[in-house]
Amino acid sequence: MRQSIPFEIFAIYFMPVILILSGALPFKYRFIYLVIICTCTIFSAIFRKYSLSSLGLSFEGLATGLKYNISLSVIFLLFYTSCWYFDLFGREYIPDSYMFYLFYIFISCPLQEFTYRSYFFKLLDDLNIRQPLYRIGFNSI
Repeated sequence: MRQSIPFEIFAIYFMPVILILSGALPFKYRFIYLVIICTCTIFSAIFRKYSLSSLGLSFEGLATGLKYNISLSVIFLLFYTSCWYFDLFGREYIPDSYMFYLFYIFISCPLQEFTYRSYFFKLLDDLNIRQPLYRIGFNSI
């Protein structure tokens, strides 16, 4: 199964970007692609029998983590709402629907954190890539 990890990394993390940039997949559906990709990584983690703790998900620091995440989410939500209200951002880049913000904060961000942090780092662990410089480098590509 370890031999399939490089292919999986390419398929999950590189192929969607290549397909969107080439025009094969329309850019306007990027959030749908994100949800599909994240759903695939969740099922893959279940299939591989990864434990929650091996993915960096534990309840040990949950209360502290939630406290910081909720506080920062509220602060940034107020900041971005104020910037939008006072027209400090170009409105053509910001969706008008408040549903987008709810989707982004409560669905998109957690899915991205799982897919691009927890799951990706577990795949790197499986490949014995543990040096921080390489992990950060691969993650930033």
